[in-house]
Amino acid sequence: MKYALSSGSPRRKALFAVICKEFEVCRPSEPKGMEKDGKAADVALNLAVFKAQWGALRNPGKKVVGADTLIEFERKIIGKPKSAKEAREILRALSGKNFAVFSGVCVSFFGGKGKIRKKAWVERAKVGFRKISETEISNYVKSKKWVGKAGGFNVGKMPACKWVREVKGDVNTVIGLPLERLKKEIK
Repeated sequence: MKYALSSGSPRRKALFAVICKEFEVCRPSEPKGMEKDGKAADVALNLAVFKAQWGALRNPGKKVVGADTLIEFERKIIGKPKSAKEAREILRALSGKNFAVFSGVCVSFFGGKGKIRKKAWVERAKVGFRKISETEISNYVKSKKWVGKAGGFNVGKMPACKWVREVKGDVNTVIGLPLERLKKEIK
């Protein structure tokens, strides 16, 4: 069985390469009209299913993995910041706080006869940030390392990894692709 990753994320590509040596990458289109209100876990799961099924229709005969990661903080969903101003506001809000990160994952296969098979789930991790100084936030936002990242940070890279006080759960859930369960599901 061949594999494809339906994602534009370089972090997901690098993580997927840890468990799957040969795969193609297909960048999904942006979902139009999908509900983005509600619980972060539900929205992340719906987006992951959309990406995997979009990829499965374009890659018959391959198992396609789709994933999406969102943060839930004070009952609000936080995705990728759209501007430097928004990135700064998000990082200020998360500074010194605990929050939940949800990664929805879906493995899809177009089996012919118009049927798509899928297995989908959500992984959750809790993250605690230490207090981040205004200077750290300002320098980080200027670096543009926030672009394309849920919450505006990548917990696996400097300097954001130094902001983390604790992670409860799989750190790969926070980065964007929980590998342990995915490994089991694609076998």
